Amino acid sequence: MNTPDGYPMVDSRAPCRHGDPDRWFTDGEQARAVADECTPCVFREPCLLWALRHEREGCWGGTTPRERQELRRRSGILMDTPPQLVIAVGKRAPTRPRPACGTVQGYYAHRRRLENTCEDCRVAWNVHNRGQRRKQTAS
Repeated sequence: MNTPDGYPMVDSRAPCRHGDPDRWFTDGEQARAVADECTPCVFREPCLLWALRHEREGCWGGTTPRERQELRRRSGILMDTPPQLVIAVGKRAPTRPRPACGTVQGYYAHRRRLENTCEDCRVAWNVHNRGQRRKQTAS
């Protein structure tokens, strides 16, 4: 298997270094079966840590793409792949930058992500609400 730039594991003892490299890029039940081949591998942990930040496709570190996506979501890990590169490959639409804290938009961003709102965003929201109430009572 050809290893990507910066990939930490380049050892012939790893199961992914032998056989057809395409088998590591399968879907569904096959992906789970292939990922299970990583269980005894001594490089499983560094491989998974690298894949969480760099890989959207294929089985890496004993995980399927869907499992890594869930791990990223739960742990807040962001991928290092620039969005422009991903768009060029045709995988994902560009994402907007997260609104700054201390703004009403920041307050809404916390709410959309089901996060506890920070103090700065709560203050901005309260100031916004007071202004809205004044407009309603003045009309």
